[in-house]
Amino acid sequence: NNLWRDPAAAELKLRLLHEFMQATLRDEQMRMPRVAGA
Repeated sequence: NNLWRDPAAAELKLRLLHEFMQATLRDEQMRMPRVAGA
């Protein structure tokens, strides 16, 4: 049973994607350097 396309699971999908993005950004080791003139 695939819940990814189930509209009732949209909130769970959103929360999982948000947590994944936050974890990925938090674990990023090199921050982007400032660009001259920015």
